[in-house]
Amino acid sequence: MTKIYTNMVALLLLFLSGFVGMQNLSQPTQSNMKPVSIINFEQELEHIRQLSKIPGMSAVVVKDQQVVWAQGFGYANMDKQVPATPETPYELASVTKPFAAILLMSLVESGKLDLRDPIGKYGLQFGDPSQIQIKHVLSHTSQGVPGAEFQYNGDRFAELDLVFKPVSDHSFSQLLTERILTPVAMDNTAPSPISRGDGLGSFAIWFENQSIYRHRAKPYRLDENYQVQPGQCPEFFMPSAGLISSVSDLAKFDIALDQNQFLQPETQAFMFEPLRSNQGEKLPYGMGWFSQVFEGRRLIWHYGWQPNCGSTLYIKLPDDNLSFIVLANSDNLSRPYRFGTGEVLPFDSPVGLAFYKTFVLTNKSNGSIPGIAWQGSLNAIEAQLRKIEQPEALAFLERELLAYRKLFAGVGDIEQANTLEQVHRQVFQQPNFETSTLLELGPPPWSFMRMPVMLHLTILILILIAILPAMVWWPIALLIDQFKKGRAGYLPLSKKTRQTRILAFSNGLLILLILFLYITFMGRFPRDGLLTWLDGSWLVKSLLGAVLLNAALSLTLLVILVRGWIEQVEPLRRRIAHSVITCAGALCMLVWYQLGFLDWIS
Repeated sequence: MTKIYTNMVALLLLFLSGFVGMQNLSQPTQSNMKPVSIINFEQELEHIRQLSKIPGMSAVVVKDQQVVWAQGFGYANMDKQVPATPETPYELASVTKPFAAILLMSLVESGKLDLRDPIGKYGLQFGDPSQIQIKHVLSHTSQGVPGAEFQYNGDRFAELDLVFKPVSDHSFSQLLTERILTPVAMDNTAPSPISRGDGLGSFAIWFENQSIYRHRAKPYRLDENYQVQPGQCPEFFMPSAGLISSVSDLAKFDIALDQNQFLQPETQAFMFEPLRSNQGEKLPYGMGWFSQVFEGRRLIWHYGWQPNCGSTLYIKLPDDNLSFIVLANSDNLSRPYRFGTGEVLPFDSPVGLAFYKTFVLTNKSNGSIPGIAWQGSLNAIEAQLRKIEQPEALAFLERELLAYRKLFAGVGDIEQANTLEQVHRQVFQQPNFETSTLLELGPPPWSFMRMPVMLHLTILILILIAILPAMVWWPIALLIDQFKKGRAGYLPLSKKTRQTRILAFSNGLLILLILFLYITFMGRFPRDGLLTWLDGSWLVKSLLGAVLLNAALSLTLLVILVRGWIEQVEPLRRRIAHSVITCAGALCMLVWYQLGFLDWIS
């Protein structure tokens, strides 16, 4: 009997051990799940992130419409030590454009929109509105002779926002939510709450997506010494930029895109097809997507770059049924590489090359590309390259060398960038790439955010000095006059006095508007010349319009006062005079800033 019990216990232990073993097999550890190439890929991305001084980064790979890998690196919030994950929301910047393109192409597909429509039909006013067509704006061929050449212009693309409402009775954000975000269950994606086409709908968007806004990655920037500092993202939403999402949600979007859930296959193929110029030359951009060829492979991609905020890279290799998406909470994923020129591919960046090496080259070749320590000395790097005999590997490493040169230049390490240039000349006797075109990047783009703190304070103090009399003293004085009239039988104020005080009050309101716009939107306007700045930027037009109207009212008041058209002019004249000076000074500072006269301050 004892033997029977012993056997039963042994069988039970054997069963339990087998069950535990099955549990371990069904839930392997993370390290057991990953092949060596994936582990190396993660290590390489982390290394690139650190070299690029990017605080937080998330990435995903989709193969055959399945997520095969996703990971976060660094911190979504450095202060609170919040790690970046695949679910972390980031600002997509220009990766918003492919979403807008899909929606516009769906309107074309339903017969509501014709790509040949002149933009003037929808109220877009730049260039020649009667000659520029919707397809020219959508393909960045609207500058110069429409359709003649590719020239990336996000400001003009943003104006496509005006097209949605007339043809669909929905704003861009409404259509985006109804046709893409909700059907694909992109629950971690939302438009920035400020959208020109939504009106009061923006408040509803703001309330509905509070969780996403609270958990999105905190933006960072590099200062003039290339040190990481808190950044600031714009709070606008247009077809050109403003969408917030995570790599997990973008993977859902990518799978739905490949399954033709948004467009018919022929419409989608047309969207991805590179546009041809008026002369028949193939351009690098289709309808809302870059469309090029790399080593015989079709390449559909887009990038995002929001200075002082974030950057993104979205790569599709349709022939391999493979996609790679990476998001970062600083702009150094894109800034050093000049993607928007149309001459640069995503595989001219270290992150793009790490993906291509791991998921494309490793699968098609018996060997792997050796890793090079590009931050090493000239002799050490040269010695590593001299050992490599395979031409394909050397060609890849030459491209990687140039990508790392740009990376080091982007973080101010010009010495290491120059070291790589010397390596390039010594190892590659007949370089495949021009060695003298490295962009010496210099510090990150100058903006309102990089103005000295004292200059900010000076502007705000000047505006406050102008506001206080108009917003506080004059209304109080008016009430006192009315009170005295009632108590002591004072005569009513003269008509011209009342008119002047109404104008003065309006003047104060306009100055308050300027203050609000300054605080809310500072650092969010491109600094590429006053005329380009005005072209397509409705916020800037509103700001300058307010400044000019304010200055005009102040000058009108001053003329009235100087000519003595009202009684008791002396006290009011002094208050108006400093307001005029303040307004003129603010206007001059805005103009000087855009013309580049304030560079010496920073």
